[in-house]
Amino acid sequence: MLNNFCNEYDAQSFFNREDMNNRDVFIYIVNNLTNKENEQKNLIKIEKRCKKSIVYGTPLRFHELSFTGIKDLAEMLEYEDGLKSLHEVYDQSKAKLGEGEKIYNPIEQLTKLGIKP
Repeated sequence: MLNNFCNEYDAQSFFNREDMNNRDVFIYIVNNLTNKENEQKNLIKIEKRCKKSIVYGTPLRFHELSFTGIKDLAEMLEYEDGLKSLHEVYDQSKAKLGEGEKIYNPIEQLTKLGIKP
């Protein structure tokens, strides 16, 4: 079981350290499992929020830029400067991306809105 865990999380070198004790291994495993669980929960939240916001970041720390009174980003196209505003928010999100971060809105959604990812 521990071997599978090492392969799955690419942590083999971590467990081969001589100064490692059982407590360290236990804490490492619990932290990783907790992070995985939080990632899964956040991915569900991200998927829901993509409908009304531009969502970016990582599964453990994400941000969203939204519009007041909008329940679906497609509603923005009904406004005169809606497409322009969408582009500005998308560009802001893209500019704020750090290492390992991404925009979570599906490409199909962005394309339908007139945004070229």
